[in-house]
Amino acid sequence: DDAMFGVIFGNALYMKADANLANRYRDAGSVPFQYDTKTGVRTIPGLMALPDSALDDPEEALEWARLSLVPAVKAAEKRRKKPKK
Repeated sequence: DDAMFGVIFGNALYMKADANLANRYRDAGSVPFQYDTKTGVRTIPGLMALPDSALDDPEEALEWARLSLVPAVKAAEKRRKKPKK
């Protein structure tokens, strides 16, 4: 499938999140993906850092991955249904 649910940038793994899942990530101490541009910092709220607690716990990391796969699949389906220009 073409669902992208994670991105590695710098020293962090960022996982796909919808608004509800992003709140769960924040509650676990995560931050959204950010990068610098010429005009300032850009924040991508749909990509959240894997919580620190999951970095040393493969079962927890897998659970976050499973949760992130749901909005990733939905986003991929939405992209596929979009008419091409």
